[in-house]
Amino acid sequence: MKTLFQKSPEEKLSRLKKDFTRNTIPHLFANDKVNTIKHLLSDDAAEYAAYQWKELVSSMSYGEHKKLSEEIIIVSYQSGRFLFIEVKLPENIVEGDPIGMIIVVGPCTNEEALYGEWADDDFSKSTISLYMLSYEDGCAIISLHNGKKFKMLHELDTMSFGLFDDYVHNRHAPSSVSKELLHMVDLDSGSEKMNRAIQSARDTLLDATQRFIAGELEGFSVKFPITDGVNTEHVWLANTHFFEGLFTGEIESDIENVEGFETGQEIEVSFDAVSDWLYLENGKMHGSYTLRAMLSDMHPSVAKQYREILAPVEVKEIY
Repeated sequence: MKTLFQKSPEEKLSRLKKDFTRNTIPHLFANDKVNTIKHLLSDDAAEYAAYQWKELVSSMSYGEHKKLSEEIIIVSYQSGRFLFIEVKLPENIVEGDPIGMIIVVGPCTNEEALYGEWADDDFSKSTISLYMLSYEDGCAIISLHNGKKFKMLHELDTMSFGLFDDYVHNRHAPSSVSKELLHMVDLDSGSEKMNRAIQSARDTLLDATQRFIAGELEGFSVKFPITDGVNTEHVWLANTHFFEGLFTGEIESDIENVEGFETGQEIEVSFDAVSDWLYLENGKMHGSYTLRAMLSDMHPSVAKQYREILAPVEVKEIY
């Protein structure tokens, strides 16, 4: 085992980042939740985080990394009854390093909080959810702190911090059923639950397509995979048409990791390539099986909102 003096600067930074996310931040919330929230929401949030980083650096005698406190980025915003605090760490160097965290505060029952007027009592009564994004063994890992330690929620091929933010946001405070969420939720396509969802979508696609051709459906869209030979993503189609076994239209989703494609690009999709479909009717979403597969992983209040929007389906076992 390497001693303190044998560790490289990269190994020391990796250790710091892990301790900062897994120990320092949870410890701050456990000891003084209200003031920690207020510090991270203030105009001095970056200075507060920098101070905590430097304290950790000093305690571990890793003095050469004090200047990296300037690279910690804190961004906060409110959505509905929740506050979201993003903590982005210095650039990832060593395998397994945390990339950053998102701290969720809420829900707040005080109606004034909807207009940004949070009181100390609101902070005190709110639940704190700590999410972490890291890369290990070539995979993106989303973890959630359970009060004692971080436990893995999902293991995905890849995930940007922006998509990580979308994932966390839509677990707690979805403002609408977004195509971006629906693009994201089936990234873990190797899971048995997601495979069943995709199969259910394909089993019902023919009937939905026939109704679309007959002019019965508006806003019909299908999801399909794109790949550059290295990375694969599932995206939604806009301005959908169907002719001679092919769906045609434009890529609607933002593309995260696949080279050679762009949003708005015209494309043809074979019937057999479709992994999901949806349409809206009378305020209800039909299809969207991959979203249904994620309901059990969402916060109960959020899942309830989606169940109120989703139309009933005959296949029940996926959610």
